[in-house]
Amino acid sequence: MISSFDIPITPTLTMINKGDRIISMLLLNSHESDMTYQRPDKTTYVCQIRKNKPDTFYIPEMQLDLPL
Repeated sequence: MISSFDIPITPTLTMINKGDRIISMLLLNSHESDMTYQRPDKTTYVCQIRKNKPDTFYIPEMQLDLPL
């Protein structure tokens, strides 16, 4: 499993590229959602959309990886 420490972090995530795919979408209500995008190199980032606030981008982090 890949942790966020293995993924190079870009200084700013400001826009979604055409080649990025939505791999999950969490709709909280009609004005708010979290969309997880995957780049062609398999790295992921999340776009948080909130009403009356600018869109927020972040790279998800794995806090703990337990062996099964």
